[in-house]
Amino acid sequence: MTSHFADIRAAASHRSGCAIALRRTMGRPLRVALFSGNYDCVRDGANQALNRLVAYLMDRVGAQVRIYSPTAPRKAFDSVGDIRSVRSLSIPGRPEYRLALGFTSAAARDFDDFAPDVVHLSAPDLLGRQAQKHARRHGIPVVASLHTRFETYLDYYRVGLLRPMVEAYLDRFYGESDHILAPTAPIAREMVGRHGEDKVSIWGRGVDPALFGPHLRDEGIRSAHGYMPEEVVPLFFGRLVLEKGLGIFARPLPGSARRAIRCGL
Repeated sequence: MTSHFADIRAAASHRSGCAIALRRTMGRPLRVALFSGNYDCVRDGANQALNRLVAYLMDRVGAQVRIYSPTAPRKAFDSVGDIRSVRSLSIPGRPEYRLALGFTSAAARDFDDFAPDVVHLSAPDLLGRQAQKHARRHGIPVVASLHTRFETYLDYYRVGLLRPMVEAYLDRFYGESDHILAPTAPIAREMVGRHGEDKVSIWGRGVDPALFGPHLRDEGIRSAHGYMPEEVVPLFFGRLVLEKGLGIFARPLPGSARRAIRCGL
């Protein structure tokens, strides 16, 4: 498994000709199986990054990508790639989200027929954990990307007593992956301390300057919400849920600035 993964990484390191290098190494297009807990049910930062990754792998690398994820009756946005719906149910109190019921035999047969070269796990849920075990039994390298600190959610929902158990589970999940993609340097350092330096890389995120930039500044919108041209406008960009730490964001803001939370979303 390690040798096969090393061959893929070595080929992919030739960034200027990644697709050509991979084809020369493997004799065919790279096949990637991506597992997600929410690939297009609800728009969020994680699945936007995953969709961009899939588009890049398909368009720039020439890879074949198959996505295993819960699906909703209606997509939240136009997603990218060959999506295979897995069994799931809606989460009580949060019906917009769906919970995968594991890596079923039907999904496993589809996976085996696809015969991926590498597995990418984007969530440490039951689907991801069972897919991880299946891949390891078949000698397929596994990459896990970290998008959400699920262990921190417990404190917001007053079940912090469960945190040690969840942290132990997450350590096993990431520890049994061949490589870990962390979103930031501090999280990467933490994962290196737990799992070793050779096992962790940073997969950073960015801001699209075509969508966010000073050239889009609109004084009309600012003045409509009571902001003067010289004022700094704080913005919270995200879902309005407890685990996003809205209280921490609002605490240091002066009273007049807190209206940004109401009008900015």
